[in-house]
Amino acid sequence: MRGSVVLVGSREDAVAVMDEFTPEHLEVHTAEDDWYHDALRNYGSLFLGHWSTVAYSDKGMAGTNHTLPTAGGAKHSAGLSVSRYLKPLTYQRVAREATPLLAEAVQVISASEGMSAHEATATLRLRTYAG
Repeated sequence: MRGSVVLVGSREDAVAVMDEFTPEHLEVHTAEDDWYHDALRNYGSLFLGHWSTVAYSDKGMAGTNHTLPTAGGAKHSAGLSVSRYLKPLTYQRVAREATPLLAEAVQVISASEGMSAHEATATLRLRTYAG
């Protein structure tokens, strides 16, 4: 598994770095989710807030397309669809109250696929919700 952590001095710098980096999956955990949603333009799919996770999208629970641009392709393309030339951006913002339903299903699906990291992100959110 690979990922990146980039430290910057401002939210504007964070957007500039991510719009250049163009990740396939971009998780944003801030107190300003709406600002980042409006400012970010180059990513495969955006996951906003603590209750959102890539696993929810990968397992079809969040309803977004999972055929996403890789290798910087999000600078000019979006997920595969008939509207691929329009570059629609997708994101997930899951309400805390939806966590039991989503997390339990993702745990089962991920366990059956042997995808322990996806299972763990759902389990973590379910434990946090219960706690």
